[in-house]
Amino acid sequence: MKISFKDKVYLSIIFSVGIFLRILWIIKVPCKPVSDFETYQQIASNVFMNKGHTYLGQPVAFQGMGYPTALGYFYKLVGTNDIFYGKLFNVILSSLTLVFVLAILVKLINKRKILYSVFIITVFMPNYIAYNNVIGTESLATFLMTIIIFLQVSGFNKVFRYILIGIFIGMLALVKPNFLVYPVIVTVIEWMKNKKLKEAAALFVCSVIFMSIVVAPWTYRNYKQFNLLIPISYNGGYVLFINNNSNNSNGAWMAIARVQVAQEVQKNMSECGLEYGSPLELEAKQVLFNPKLERVLKSEAKEWIINHPARFLTLGLMRIKNTFFNGAGDIQDWTMYNADDSLVFVKFMKSYHIRVVLDSFIRILSAMGIIYILINIKKIVSSFFSRKKEVDYRISIPIINIAFFLLISFVFEGQPRYNYPVLFLLAFCAVDLSIILKEKILQIRG
Repeated sequence: MKISFKDKVYLSIIFSVGIFLRILWIIKVPCKPVSDFETYQQIASNVFMNKGHTYLGQPVAFQGMGYPTALGYFYKLVGTNDIFYGKLFNVILSSLTLVFVLAILVKLINKRKILYSVFIITVFMPNYIAYNNVIGTESLATFLMTIIIFLQVSGFNKVFRYILIGIFIGMLALVKPNFLVYPVIVTVIEWMKNKKLKEAAALFVCSVIFMSIVVAPWTYRNYKQFNLLIPISYNGGYVLFINNNSNNSNGAWMAIARVQVAQEVQKNMSECGLEYGSPLELEAKQVLFNPKLERVLKSEAKEWIINHPARFLTLGLMRIKNTFFNGAGDIQDWTMYNADDSLVFVKFMKSYHIRVVLDSFIRILSAMGIIYILINIKKIVSSFFSRKKEVDYRISIPIINIAFFLLISFVFEGQPRYNYPVLFLLAFCAVDLSIILKEKILQIRG
């Protein structure tokens, strides 16, 4: 779509108001990092103080290294590890993300009303404003993901573009290790776009090679530190295990000690440095510093999944529900943690009516996104096995990316903040679906 001067003025105003709200949030809402976020802050502080990627004095690779490392170097740039600058780092990333989202929308959308609708929803998305207050991976992961999608929809030199896609996938995988399989996603989308097997294969090979080049130094570091082949992190088995077992009743996180396992498995855990039944705080530290535990937990989880397919399916659906249909409670849980409830702004945001509005917004957005996928999934699948261009390119990008996140949630873990990177794609689906429904209604009336 061609952007006029008037459009640039209007979009700049929308963009500026969005940035203002992000800055206002991090200033007005105190937030103390907790859980994973506290770990990220500590590791970033150690990077800032030239202590490397360490936690409590020990080298770790339990989570992706991308965010705390990037944050640590940002702290070096500004000369302090004050948490406010971590939040400011997120605002910068969030602002750049909006730029790439707009660039993507310009490439995909040819109707002004749709473009404005999706961009306005994205700019003022409550999660996209509030999560700047959290020392977490969400802002950086979404920023890198929008760059990759922008490169996919761009038309400049293919070789250079494919190389860049591989490099940015590597960076994204260092933030979120699940993205090690993302070359498959971009390849499928490329195939859907052009139906040229050679080009799709070239993108796959190129992205895998350059992703591997980006990831390789960290993999080597892990091998030197732990004498194990750990491409990025060693928490995959842990996450798989605590979310897939007979004691998990809601598809959410649970302590290992609550999972009933055989004596032999307990013995294997003990040999890897985890005393089964330890208090929660001690258990967390034992898991954090024991990469050998990954193999034991992953093996046990896989065996349970094979032996309990029906229960695995049930838990998977629960995890999808937890991720996409649990509303916006995570805004209070994480972005306002330890905030003073007497502050007017905090009190307002925690009020019952605001909570209902935010919850409803996220649930409606997710529901419309899922409906959009269900409406188009048959065309997507049939088009994949055909050499004809049967699906609009702009449909395949949101659907395939959202489906990827649905699959991750289904297999591993479900909680509301894991939908963060695809919220702007859900907004696209919701607006497009509303246009389709409107046209259908007019046809019926006409």
